[in-house]
Amino acid sequence: MLASSPLTSPFQPMTKKPFFWIAIVIASAMSFYFSWLFFAQAFPLLNVDVSISRAAVLEAATARAAALKLAPADARHAVRFSTDSEAQNFIELEAGGKSAFTALLNNDIYQALTWEVRLFREKDAASATLYYTPQGKPYGFTRHYPEQDPGAALSTIDARRIAETAAMHDWGVDLAPGKSPYTAVEQSFLKRASGRIDHSFVYERGDQRLGRNGEGRVRLTLVVAGDQLAQLRYSVRIPESFQRRFAEMRSANTTIASTAALAAGLLYFLGGCIAGLVLLTRQRYVVSRPAIKWAALVALLQAAMVLDQIPSAWFDYDTAVSANAFIGQQIVLALAAFFGMWLLLAISFIAAESLTRKAFGHHPQLWRLWSADAARTPQVLGRTLGGYLWVGFGLAFIVAFYSLTQRHLGWWSPIESLVDPNILATPMPWLTPVANALQAGMWEECLFRAVPLASAALIGDYLNTRFNGRFGARNTWLVIGLVVEALIFGAAHATYPQQPAYARPLELFMPAILWGVVYLRFGLLPGILFHFLFDLLLMSLPIFATSVSGLGPDRAMVILFGSLPLLVVLWSRLRGGAWHSLPQQFLNAAWHRPDAARPPAASVLQLAPDHATFARVRRALPILGAAGLIAWLVWTPFKQDVPPLYLERAQAESAADAALRARGVTLSPEWKRFSQARDQSDGTEAAFVWREGGAGNYAKLMGSYLAPPTWNVRYARFEGDVAQRAEEWQVVIENGVDGKAGHRAAPHVRLVNHQIPESRAGSALSVEDARVIAQRTVRERFLLDPAALREISAIETRRPNRTDWHFTFVDDKNYPLKAGEARVEVNIAGNEVAYAVRTVHVPEEWQRSERARRALMRNVQVGIGVLAGLLVVAAFIIAIMRGAHGGLARRPFIVISAALFVLSALSIANSWQGVAMDLSTAEPLLSQLWLRGAALTFGALLLALASGLFAGLGAQAGMRGRVTALWLPGVGLGAALAGLAAGLGRLGPADLPHWDSVSLLSDSSPALGALIGGARAALQMLTLMTFLLVLLRDFNADFSKRRIPTVLILLLLGMVAALKAPTLSSFLIQGIGTGAVIVMLYLLVARFEPKIVLIALVTKLMLVQLQIAIVQPYPHAALFALLQASTLCATAFYWLRLLEREYEKTPSIPESMASAR
Repeated sequence: MLASSPLTSPFQPMTKKPFFWIAIVIASAMSFYFSWLFFAQAFPLLNVDVSISRAAVLEAATARAAALKLAPADARHAVRFSTDSEAQNFIELEAGGKSAFTALLNNDIYQALTWEVRLFREKDAASATLYYTPQGKPYGFTRHYPEQDPGAALSTIDARRIAETAAMHDWGVDLAPGKSPYTAVEQSFLKRASGRIDHSFVYERGDQRLGRNGEGRVRLTLVVAGDQLAQLRYSVRIPESFQRRFAEMRSANTTIASTAALAAGLLYFLGGCIAGLVLLTRQRYVVSRPAIKWAALVALLQAAMVLDQIPSAWFDYDTAVSANAFIGQQIVLALAAFFGMWLLLAISFIAAESLTRKAFGHHPQLWRLWSADAARTPQVLGRTLGGYLWVGFGLAFIVAFYSLTQRHLGWWSPIESLVDPNILATPMPWLTPVANALQAGMWEECLFRAVPLASAALIGDYLNTRFNGRFGARNTWLVIGLVVEALIFGAAHATYPQQPAYARPLELFMPAILWGVVYLRFGLLPGILFHFLFDLLLMSLPIFATSVSGLGPDRAMVILFGSLPLLVVLWSRLRGGAWHSLPQQFLNAAWHRPDAARPPAASVLQLAPDHATFARVRRALPILGAAGLIAWLVWTPFKQDVPPLYLERAQAESAADAALRARGVTLSPEWKRFSQARDQSDGTEAAFVWREGGAGNYAKLMGSYLAPPTWNVRYARFEGDVAQRAEEWQVVIENGVDGKAGHRAAPHVRLVNHQIPESRAGSALSVEDARVIAQRTVRERFLLDPAALREISAIETRRPNRTDWHFTFVDDKNYPLKAGEARVEVNIAGNEVAYAVRTVHVPEEWQRSERARRALMRNVQVGIGVLAGLLVVAAFIIAIMRGAHGGLARRPFIVISAALFVLSALSIANSWQGVAMDLSTAEPLLSQLWLRGAALTFGALLLALASGLFAGLGAQAGMRGRVTALWLPGVGLGAALAGLAAGLGRLGPADLPHWDSVSLLSDSSPALGALIGGARAALQMLTLMTFLLVLLRDFNADFSKRRIPTVLILLLLGMVAALKAPTLSSFLIQGIGTGAVIVMLYLLVARFEPKIVLIALVTKLMLVQLQIAIVQPYPHAALFALLQASTLCATAFYWLRLLEREYEKTPSIPESMASAR
């Protein structure tokens, strides 16, 4: 091992001279002073006079709400400080720049920064939100009136009079005729089911035209609910063209940052952390306990931060659910954040420290730096002071960098406010900056600095030794590592809202190189301290910049945490009595590997030969299987509650093309066509009609107001002007009318939706003229008499060069339910019908009761999911450790990993049409395809490696028993399990109608998708279950110890299997029942002949395919089900035979047993 390298040795004599430290202190002080002078020039600050505190604005809002009767006296509250970042970006980039945005605020034309106070009550749909300027001036409100509340049915004239009178009298808005800067531009109405009519009026300031062509406008919206003013809101109308240009501009940031994240995941996490830890574990170089403790501390602070932000989280509280359920959700989220962060940090810390200890012998041992004998040394003091002093240099660098680039190159970053009152809205304002700064400082320096550079050094050492330097020595690889880590570190921060997109990568490249060199010479401590202190300083500025009283303790906590590293060193000096040089025993080179432990005996899953109970159970399994098959046939639904989708992709696309031609539309070659088969089985409308109206009414509305399975065909452009690319065509194709009676009919066009850019010119129709078009559309497209319908809404939207209208009608005649409404909606752009659609309106009250019903279930699902995730992660870590110790069968690992990765890659390519349906036309097509494809491929690689690892470890253990002798009891057990699952599924009423998914049709080749799906499902399930059975056997020693934990784990697996249950009661019934069956299955079968369980699971999946083949929910369903079942069976047979071969290789099998086989 090299104690140092030529790349880093010149630093050693310089840092030991007093002159060096005197110069560094002076330079750092000057850097701080320079940063203080020019900070506002580099980062233009918004000088916001927040002269009203959070408590004062809450008091003012409560009093005003009481005076105007906006909320009851016992209402709960939530307060936050909000910034309209969209308006800010628009004004800064296209409407005059930062000076224009500041002038808009100072002239009281529009306040983009406001206090928001929400007043609400648990289980009460009514709520109010009041808005105030930073100086405490009332700036509007929103009062939500539940749609079922009664109210007046005023005319438009009367409603407008009420709105303007209340706005002037209660809120001081100048709407006096002839004097007001506001002009009315839009008016709309909506008739509620309760008889109340709500009106909306939109006004614009004529003296403020913002952006290109003056399309941006300052607006005022007034809403009247019945005869009460329900909303007064100011806003900036942002042109669609700017929103799309901004999205296109920001896509470059996203591409750079996401590419860096994928590269870091592949190179650092998979390569450096996972592969590195496996190799170092074999060499006994891993020290994990201190890293796990530090990771737990940082993760605990992150979880505490989540809990500390609960007061602000009340702004997003759904009053339909109980307050206790909401708090429970926050606690579950905090626990999930803790365990997830703990795992990520622990792996990163362990890998970084272990790789560093092996690569750089001259570094001090990281986890012993603050021990009593190490801390009171000049070496540790110097590294600690260096971290503090370099904060000044870091600040000076970014100040100089952005001063030059913004002044001379025109680079942009949004103007920021030095005061953020949101940070003051938490019980412990100091916690957020401390937690985030510590997490960033430790994790980023470990993962983005230590892991790549230490790995590069070790790779260079290995190649130099193995190939005599033909591929470069250590220093060559270190230079490569420095460049790579600087590129990835800078690019990973490109998500910041700055332009050009490479601003942050360029800013951070040289500092990353510098801190990489500092790491090579001095280790991790200086970089961690600098990163932590630098972030802490910037993140805690709002605490120190505000004049709000009562923040002394919070400032003290920030200073304490910032000073803690230096205080530890000074305290050690005081206790020790004198400085002394760092003993050699604290260097990495002095660390000694522990003695090699005796390798564990091979874990072999084999049958206990003389167990009478198992023998009887095995003989009974075929009989149980016959009974289970009968139960499955009786209780399994072999008929959908919707008609099948008869159409194939070619038919749907041809019908969509014909629909456009019928409208006189001819698309040029740059238009792309995508298609996808979809269903709405789990939608709110389907659930409402099914539960409230029953199966009969559900069938009656299916195909008219409820959508059946359909093909959605999308036409879009990704080239040309980004604003004009907003135009799209979407055509929804369903079965023909005769298809509902079982006959194959011509495709029927359910919907044609033309999305038109808002800047396109068109007519400005009056409401009367637009109504004529809407009524004609209803008559021609749906064969409905407009006179028999109730018009409940006419919404006007003024575009720059046209007026759009949206009409809603209610069809009482053809709607059989008492609650809800059958609605017909017609959208008119100019004088063109953009779309017309039939829907079911679900009452607000029903939706709230549904969310309340599912709230507790969601918390349970998240909690069970976290526990199950921890189990899987624990299994994965154990798998890695066992593989590192040589307990891995290499051939199964390589074969299964490669097979799954190839299958997943084929699946990604085969399903690209579904991906394309969601692509944005505002962003470059290639960058979106790259990001989606790279992310999916990386996920496929992780999954393939995990399954391969499980396969290698499971195969290493082996499993006794030939497939030919076990298929009958295995199939019998599978049929019995399928029958039991079908019976459990019938307990209680059906919460949703039965639909079979049609997603397979969306693949470019459904046949290939079926083949791939069967093989992937079998490999993933069988490898994971094999390894879990091996783990359970080793954990409980053939159920001779740890019995209760084993039973609890098995019950948890049952709960996981029932997570899709719609209600808590059905979840408990299915979960407990399934868990009990799993426990019995393990005790009576799995621990004796685990292959029977594997065969049973495959049998159960094959019965699912049989159900699909019988139901035939889409074309060629029987053929595709046969293909999927065939690959399931073939893959399972291959895996079970592989286990047999590996079992025969196991040296621990007695010769008598091997010969008997």
